[in-house]
Amino acid sequence: MMGPGFRTAAWLFTLSLLAIGPILLAQSSAEHNPPPASTPGETASPPLQIAVRGCLHHVPNTDKYSIADSMGTTWILLPSGFDLAPHLNHRVLITGKPAAENTPPPTATKPLLRLRVLTVKPIAGTCTP
Repeated sequence: MMGPGFRTAAWLFTLSLLAIGPILLAQSSAEHNPPPASTPGETASPPLQIAVRGCLHHVPNTDKYSIADSMGTTWILLPSGFDLAPHLNHRVLITGKPAAENTPPPTATKPLLRLRVLTVKPIAGTCTP
């Protein structure tokens, strides 16, 4: 015979399977059937927003600013109404959207990356130009 403790444990086990079962099933089907990145003939779209942390510099002989991330990638900033001058030679966190015109110049080996600035957040201190 089964005692009341065994019945309670069996009831709790069944209840937990009913509660967790749909979650496990959803995770399992998502792992085996990932959504396609794009439909045939289409290219994948760039990320909606990125964050770049680094030192804000002035691009010589222009009115533009740039920032280089920790991997050495340099972004030309499109400020879109932001006054970047107060942040010159300071460490900042820039969030923005990669611009569509990120194409390599004819003589360059790396693309000229442009970032449309959405936010500017000062980080600790100054940095060398």
